[in-house]
Amino acid sequence: MFEQTLQEMTASIYIHPDRYQMLTASNVGVNSNLIFSGEHIYTMEEAVDAIKSIDKALLSCPKYLRKKILSERNMFVFAFGPEMEEFIGVAH
Repeated sequence: MFEQTLQEMTASIYIHPDRYQMLTASNVGVNSNLIFSGEHIYTMEEAVDAIKSIDKALLSCPKYLRKKILSERNMFVFAFGPEMEEFIGVAH
């Protein structure tokens, strides 16, 4: 078959509008320029930037939103497969 490096990969990720509003709310603070409501095709670089923004927001987000935010973060990781898991890790 054909091999594709992690840097060349793209993934189609759907973020529900309610989850998008939650992530970009002022009390969470994920950069709204890095994630998109609805379906969007992300490159690996865009996904890593979004994950880093979510990780930064996790440090100060309300405790009751932590599991929802972690699920959105891990959605980016799992969309790119085991290579992305090794590269950036899975949050618990």
